[in-house]
Amino acid sequence: MPLPLPHFPDIERLQFALEAGKIGIWECNHQLQMIRWSHTVAKMVGLREDQLEVSYEEFFAIVHPDDLPSVQQALLNTFETHEEFLVEYRVIWPDGTEHWIEDRGSVVVPEDGSPPSTIRGVVVDIDSRKRKERTRLLDARLNRAARYSALGEITAGMAHELNQPLTAIVSSAEILTQTRAVEEHVRSTAIELMCESAFRASNIVARLRSLVRKAGLMPALVCPNQLISDTREIVEFALMQGQTKLRFQLDRKVPQMNLDSIQIHQVLVNLINNSIEAMQGIPAAQRTVRISTDLIYDRLRVTVTDSGPGVSVEDPAKLFEHFSSGNSKGLGIGLPICKSIIESHDGTIWLESSSDAGATFCFEIPVEGVMDGHNTDPSD
Repeated sequence: MPLPLPHFPDIERLQFALEAGKIGIWECNHQLQMIRWSHTVAKMVGLREDQLEVSYEEFFAIVHPDDLPSVQQALLNTFETHEEFLVEYRVIWPDGTEHWIEDRGSVVVPEDGSPPSTIRGVVVDIDSRKRKERTRLLDARLNRAARYSALGEITAGMAHELNQPLTAIVSSAEILTQTRAVEEHVRSTAIELMCESAFRASNIVARLRSLVRKAGLMPALVCPNQLISDTREIVEFALMQGQTKLRFQLDRKVPQMNLDSIQIHQVLVNLINNSIEAMQGIPAAQRTVRISTDLIYDRLRVTVTDSGPGVSVEDPAKLFEHFSSGNSKGLGIGLPICKSIIESHDGTIWLESSSDAGATFCFEIPVEGVMDGHNTDPSD
């Protein structure tokens, strides 16, 4: 026998359905420039649940600056044309993170024919959908960037090594061509060809290194705190597999910056994965990675700390050299890439501390002028 449906009064049933579907209701008065909304909407936009009324000015202040023009235009169009109000946009919470919502509503047309001054509508939380879409895109781009960056690191290292024997070949060939005792026509021609070929190979290697050195970044104006918090979605599966918690402490004073989001994500993912791997020998309840941001004068500092056994290395600087490693599972191929990326942003990265209580890696990037189109040669 099926269980009877719970009995709710109509208003309670409606409230229950709205909250279950993460749907909030709102009403704006254009004459008074005020907006009233439900508790659910207040939570969606990052305000206290008892903040049920805001002015237009207060509302516009929490809308993402890039989305504000479309929200304002949609409001005006609805009042002027009586068309449906429908817009997707981001709101900025007090902690600096961005959250997507979908807003739709209809104008209330007065019976006396006077101009409408009220719109009533609903808000739907679409942040999860937007994040999944962005995660799929980021994951694909991140994997592609990781392959290219690793290839660039290895190629640059090979180029550096090949230049030495090529220079020796050229030097030996020049000595032979200057020795009269072996100046037969055929031998001389062969040696000259060897010189030309060696120089040509050296030039090819030089151009290859130049390509690696000047591989352009793709900077864009982003919110560093949001960029960092988005990393959770990229490493979510690794965190679950490693039974590891990820915590954030983000400085709200950090401004927007010109950064290559994909490459900064690559640095963060590498550091987080290293921490997850390093903590596998301790109880799962103790496995925690903490990421913090701080604005120190004109520089953004990002700190990644874990609760693992620390990094065993005598010279921390060598961690960032090619094919160096602080553990038996080979983190050395990732840290040189991290160093190259951070240096290409005019920044620095280092091992702050390492002990039985865990390892702390830091990197800093200047807030102003971080992008001037150049890159640091990762092979040097």
